[in-house]
Amino acid sequence: MAITAPKDAERHGLSLLTEDRKGQGLLLDLPVDKNITITDLGKVSRHGLVNRRAEAAAATDLVGQLRVKASSIEQAVRNLS
Repeated sequence: MAITAPKDAERHGLSLLTEDRKGQGLLLDLPVDKNITITDLGKVSRHGLVNRRAEAAAATDLVGQLRVKASSIEQAVRNLS
């Protein structure tokens, strides 16, 4: 397996988890939905514009799958326990 770019790793199902996930892996001042969708904006945007409904749907789905305990997808990640 040759990995020369992030997309190569993604195609092989690999991703990077930093040792300090909270400090380096999250955008603490942004809400849950933005942190979830920022890694793959192509799924929720078109022509460079983010579709807020698609973003909310994707975030809500993943929050449910991962059982994230947040008051809403608009809650700042910094405020999660």
